[in-house]
Amino acid sequence: MDDPGPIHRWVADRSSARHAATALLIQELRRGRILALGLLLLVGMIVLLMTTGRTEEDHDPLLASLFSLGLVGFLVLCAVGFAHWQRFRVMRVQLPPGLEMTSQFGPDYLVLRRQWAESTLQFDGFSDLWVVHGWVLLRRRQVTTQVMLPCELLPSDDLARLRLVIAGYQPREPVEPADPAAPDPADPSGPSEGPADREDG
Repeated sequence: MDDPGPIHRWVADRSSARHAATALLIQELRRGRILALGLLLLVGMIVLLMTTGRTEEDHDPLLASLFSLGLVGFLVLCAVGFAHWQRFRVMRVQLPPGLEMTSQFGPDYLVLRRQWAESTLQFDGFSDLWVVHGWVLLRRRQVTTQVMLPCELLPSDDLARLRLVIAGYQPREPVEPADPAAPDPADPSGPSEGPADREDG
């Protein structure tokens, strides 16, 4: 294994846990699952109110829609807020102020270090990558877990190489420039072997 490159350092502060929890919330909202669930609940609530009402006012589509929208919106906000609070509690334990993390990049791997722990992560062990709110989220292959790292530990050049590997491309080795004194085989003015140059057997 080749020697890794320079060391990149990051130290957690009091806002790190909040920023990490916010990044996870943004990622979850981008997936659209909460929106899809909210729309499903909204339609179900409207249908329920329209079919079970006892009076004509209960069957008013406008009132049923407004009531359903308010109730579903309140429930979704409560669920999102509670989930965000739970994530913040977890991140506050995992990222206490003063925690120091370092990273080093090799050609196709990443070495992460923190207090009493070190791990080597292969580039091809990840299937997806997102940059959200100052954090890089890496999904592992064949599992549902993901790795969450601050952007300070992944410089832009190394992050670009990691993106290429995840996208299915392998980083190419640098090609040495050709010797200018060597003849170009594609140059028609250069020496060539014609029929007259061949040695008869």
